[in-house]
Amino acid sequence: MEEPPEVFYVRRSMVVRLGCHREVLPLRARPDGHHDQGKAGERLPRAALASSSNPLRARRRGRFEVAFVAHPAFTVALGLAVALRAPPCAAEPAGGDLRHDLRVDIPVTLAAAGTAIGLNLAAGSLTRACRWCDSNALDASVRAAWVRADPAPSRTVSDGFAVGAPVVTLGLAALAAADADRAGDIPLNSLLVAEATSVAMALNAIAKVAFARERPYAHALSADAKATTPSPADNNVSFFSGHTTFTFALATSAGTIASTRGYRAAPAVWAVGLPLAAATGYLRIAADRHYFTDVVGGMLVGALVGAGIPLLFHRPMFERAVLGSASVPGGQIFSLTLPSPI
Repeated sequence: MEEPPEVFYVRRSMVVRLGCHREVLPLRARPDGHHDQGKAGERLPRAALASSSNPLRARRRGRFEVAFVAHPAFTVALGLAVALRAPPCAAEPAGGDLRHDLRVDIPVTLAAAGTAIGLNLAAGSLTRACRWCDSNALDASVRAAWVRADPAPSRTVSDGFAVGAPVVTLGLAALAAADADRAGDIPLNSLLVAEATSVAMALNAIAKVAFARERPYAHALSADAKATTPSPADNNVSFFSGHTTFTFALATSAGTIASTRGYRAAPAVWAVGLPLAAATGYLRIAADRHYFTDVVGGMLVGALVGAGIPLLFHRPMFERAVLGSASVPGGQIFSLTLPSPI
């Protein structure tokens, strides 16, 4: 059975919730020019909403509806209906295309990726001696508990996770778009994920060179033994973990974009990406490649940049304030739709 709409009165106007949509409508006018007072919670038949006699029937998708009703005496009644009790439309995207400018996004992605690659290649010559050489009680205790007797398998698996993370994450994001019949979103989504991840990795490379923290396995060696490690140039780039930064940036940027788009399968992107990133961070500690604080730093930077860039620079284009008006018996009604705050 079709659920009737709910009606919430706001002085001489009312906010109607119909499924995922809200409509701002005036109270029904009587032939004598007055309005029915009605009661809070009164239900109207669906046909009444489609009637051509309703002065204002435009659907609004914003979470906040503000209605102004002006009367001949120029008194204005202001009502604010916060439609938090109405769930979002799972099957409907949050808006149109995401804000983007290929003339900016592509160069930013390439510049950030180039910075990350260049600094990682030069890190050996820039970090010949550690500048952050000491451990601390927290890192030492976690290392003692988590590092494996044979760290090689953990390192191999963590490298595999880092290599596979883009395939898994971007693949799930593409499937989520296809599931929503929006396969055309896939190229832009992939570019924006690459942009956020590249920026995060550029910050990671800068931090590695700036801090030049000694890796835990190197810290445990004597001065002479440090020169005999398989890659001495890699001994002093522990903070913060690049594998963890990379996987968290991928997971959060892909998840944020999928959620912002309103894809029904967006939770699957989060549900797979975040555990994969967390497992990668753990394995980097188990492999004795990073301290606990290195992994936490990578997690924070990767997650903040991965979610922050889409939220700050690539919000849906429709999210703006919209003002509408219509004549009603005895005055004019104005509606202001504000964008969602989240």
